[in-house]
Amino acid sequence: MIDGRVNGELGVARSFGDVRLKKYGVTAMPELKVKFQLTTQEEFLLLACDGLWSRLNENMALSYIRPRIWAASSWCRGEQYKWKLSSICRGLVDDAIHEKGCQDNCSAMIIQLQHKDQDPKPLVLG
Repeated sequence: MIDGRVNGELGVARSFGDVRLKKYGVTAMPELKVKFQLTTQEEFLLLACDGLWSRLNENMALSYIRPRIWAASSWCRGEQYKWKLSSICRGLVDDAIHEKGCQDNCSAMIIQLQHKDQDPKPLVLG
């Protein structure tokens, strides 16, 4: 591992198709050791690849996503506030690429949560 890259060349997250680097232990099998329990405080999940996280930290992502979700499901009903999850997600990725200069692969998924013991909120699908 050199500078967080296999053989100084391959980002650990990218492992499909790089057969010549398999001898260094690169695998496409994910290793997940994080366990957590969702509470009613969690509003959404953001799943994103390392390209996005190389340009945004979690507070930056939260500051981008949360106001747009709230605007889409609150009293803000003007045309400029009609956000869909797909457009919020695309905007977040576009921001990482075009505004913050990400040149790595950059993908993300936002999953809005609705808890059974909360008043139903309109889901912002897209």
